[in-house]
Amino acid sequence: MRSREAQLKLNIDKTDKFIRTSEIPAKNKIIEQTVKINDNTYNAYTDGSRINNETEFAVCIFKSNKPYQDSLYRLNPTNSDFQAELVAIDLLPSGF
Repeated sequence: MRSREAQLKLNIDKTDKFIRTSEIPAKNKIIEQTVKINDNTYNAYTDGSRINNETEFAVCIFKSNKPYQDSLYRLNPTNSDFQAELVAIDLLPSGF
């Protein structure tokens, strides 16, 4: 449980969405790999970070161990590094 001071600062009621993990059904907490790629010529790397009041994320895709596509994005300064990580993962093409 968060301290009262933290609850006042975070003000969870004003966040985009808040769900207690205890309220999420167990079947929804498991991520299953449903797509199998037989030709593993692509690798993807993601990173999200927050430095000096700037939040950014990157997605890099390699084909046969050579750079294929990379993207760097800047988010709103109020976003956290964890949100940046999630956005980077969400931006990956399906199948990764």
